[in-house]
Amino acid sequence: MSVLSLTRLLVSSLLGAAFAAAYPGPGPLPRSPASSGKVCTVTPLGCKRDDVPQILQAFDDCNKGGTVVLLEGKTYHIATVLNPVISDVTIEWRGLWQVRRHRRGCPPMVAQMHEGD
Repeated sequence: MSVLSLTRLLVSSLLGAAFAAAYPGPGPLPRSPASSGKVCTVTPLGCKRDDVPQILQAFDDCNKGGTVVLLEGKTYHIATVLNPVISDVTIEWRGLWQVRRHRRGCPPMVAQMHEGD
């Protein structure tokens, strides 16, 4: 191998290493939530009653490693603010969420739609 070829190889290796150090990529891969083995199943109240309090309770009870299950074929009525603060929770989202619209004079509703498996 000639000196010129070795120089090119060395320069391209150094540039590649410099580029990789400057642009490390999107970061570490996400990890699965921790598992405590606890499962919290939410059964809707029915009759168009607000299910938010019991959904929030399930998130609180199963926070840090549990699983919250929203049952398949059931409708959950969301009539008040649902803003859980959770860490390491698996959500088995199988039910349908029906969100009531806010009345005139109330703050606007911001919704982020999610679809379960």
